[in-house]
Amino acid sequence: MIFSIKQQISFCIRVGIFLFLPFTTSFAGGSSPNLQDTLFFFSEITGLPVEQVILTTPSETYSSGSNNWICNPFEWSLPIDVSAPNFKTLLLDSIPENRQVVLIPVIYPAKKIIIRENAIEKKLNSPVNTFLITQNYLHSATSTRQLIEKFPGVIVRSYGGKAGVSTLSVHGGQSHRFVVQFDGVPINNEQNGGADISTLPSFLISQMEYLPQGHSSRFGPSAMTGILQVSPTVNKTKVQIGTGNLGQRSIGLLTRLSPGNSSLAIGLGYSQFNAEYTYIEKGKYSSVPYQQGMEFSGLTNYLHQKFFYSQLRWPELSQINTSISLFHVANQRNLSTNVYATPLLNQEMSDSLTVFSLRFHLKEMQINFTGKKNQIRYLSDHHSITTKHVEIIYPLKGVEIRYSLNNLLNQSTRTLDTTTTRHALSALYTLQILPFQFSTSIRTEWERQQPAVGSIDAVIKTENDIGSHSLTFSQNYKKPNFNDLFWEPFGNPNLQTEYSSNLYYQYATLQSWGHFRAGTHFIHFQDLINWRPMTGSNAYWIPENISSALSYGFDLWVKKKFFTNFILTSVYSFSLTENYNKSLEEVHQGKSILYTPINSASVDVRKKLKKGEIGASFTFTGERLYRYNWPQDNILPSHLLSNLHYLHNINTINFFELDAIFTIENLFDTQYHNIYGFPDPGRSITFTLTLNERK
Repeated sequence: MIFSIKQQISFCIRVGIFLFLPFTTSFAGGSSPNLQDTLFFFSEITGLPVEQVILTTPSETYSSGSNNWICNPFEWSLPIDVSAPNFKTLLLDSIPENRQVVLIPVIYPAKKIIIRENAIEKKLNSPVNTFLITQNYLHSATSTRQLIEKFPGVIVRSYGGKAGVSTLSVHGGQSHRFVVQFDGVPINNEQNGGADISTLPSFLISQMEYLPQGHSSRFGPSAMTGILQVSPTVNKTKVQIGTGNLGQRSIGLLTRLSPGNSSLAIGLGYSQFNAEYTYIEKGKYSSVPYQQGMEFSGLTNYLHQKFFYSQLRWPELSQINTSISLFHVANQRNLSTNVYATPLLNQEMSDSLTVFSLRFHLKEMQINFTGKKNQIRYLSDHHSITTKHVEIIYPLKGVEIRYSLNNLLNQSTRTLDTTTTRHALSALYTLQILPFQFSTSIRTEWERQQPAVGSIDAVIKTENDIGSHSLTFSQNYKKPNFNDLFWEPFGNPNLQTEYSSNLYYQYATLQSWGHFRAGTHFIHFQDLINWRPMTGSNAYWIPENISSALSYGFDLWVKKKFFTNFILTSVYSFSLTENYNKSLEEVHQGKSILYTPINSASVDVRKKLKKGEIGASFTFTGERLYRYNWPQDNILPSHLLSNLHYLHNINTINFFELDAIFTIENLFDTQYHNIYGFPDPGRSITFTLTLNERK
């Protein structure tokens, strides 16, 4: 193979020399030489002319000067000694017929450089600065949730511990108004609209990119409040084994191969969380007098998860760059339902997610074929939706044109036939007029027997060496999900499409003291879809349109390095989302949307050690309304969670390193509910061994 590469280099050099000769005059700065009595000098690696060549013959010495060639009108005296700075000396016993002399550069051997931090590669095509989490944080994380909580404005809603379904809410929007992508494919379930982040193993993740701004016209209709892009690891070998309390066990294997000109990554693993615990009501979550101080025993929080991922890339195949990937994760869950219910019920649920993508890059055109299948089996219901998506991207005179076709096949129980095909056409345009960058996008979506809907955005951005400013306006939409419309007997076929008008300002600066970002938002929601219990019933819920809601606030994010290898990252978010639904009683008008805290914050501090790292993180979630009531609303109290981790490098073997990671989540065993009646099992202690290939 090495011999073949040398042949190709030699051929390229000859071609480069041949093409270079007609332009020698311009390089030399003088008249065209006579090829019969001239020698030309080129580098073997680059094929470019070599300067400062010295020829030493038995009779004379010649110098190329600035010409890159040497002319001798008389017969050359052999042998000729050829030398040049940083090139190996060459002895010529004869003159080449083509008068071209190729010199070999001097290559100085050096130790292999190990890069511990992967190069940052933005995946989101956004004119606004995004937030990135890369290997420095991923290396010590034991859960995907730990990583997401470091982003500003994000609220995680979990139905009880690690085994519970976990969704994300940003700036007052519910989970189906926020897009989560894995490997470029949205994983939001078309059944309920939300994306369950518990289906994304942290073992597979190489990078997370977050944009807390609504851009339906750029990233699809669900992106009313933002988008999270999760990228899998594909360029290294990794083995991980973990154990801990609460029945925690995990094992993962990731490897990469290079068959021919292609690259193949394969990852698989298994994890379990099997908590059997007792919850004691301390009077903070239940307002019912007889439940205060009560012990609820026999609670279960059980999750078994299996996952598989593979990606195959062909860098160039008939001038087409191609990649194909497959991700599948299957979960078995057993969760205690509302702990205050009598009798206490443990409900089993199995769910799975399958994501497939096939991408072609042909010159300027990009064609993507993606597929997704979400399945949930719960009680007597089986929810199954298959999504097939085709997207064509083509730049045309500075405008990026996108056409997409989305086919949804619904095979769920207790629903009407909701199979449909949606078409969308969008355009993105960017104009640079110093010192401002103007960017806009527009999208329209249509389907049979449904009115067309659309969205638009406009971004103005300016930046320099000190910082950047951006102002964004967007008009976004989200159609009702299948459960909202067709789930019998709960659905509401009269629901309207949601719309929102979003306005954002973002400032970012990178100074000697650290990195600082500040962002403000104002969102006006129209016909916001919300599920509520029917009057007089807590068991029968129906969806309705909230005629109007307002969300406004600001986010602050600071990252600073101080003292010796101390890194501090802190976040604070203030977000007020006011409910102005016409159906609300006057006394409740303007109150916060349910389960939306006004204040949230997080702090992460870590110190690099000679053989590892030690760190701590703190996450604060403010009070949240979970039911409107009179004379006093039902409120979930605020809570502060503390986590610790210690990473120790045990040994370095060739280009691999073996690390031990000790993690404590919920250090002080804080009692809290993310959703009313679904408590967290408590303190989690994990010990993990990881063998990583160093890059």
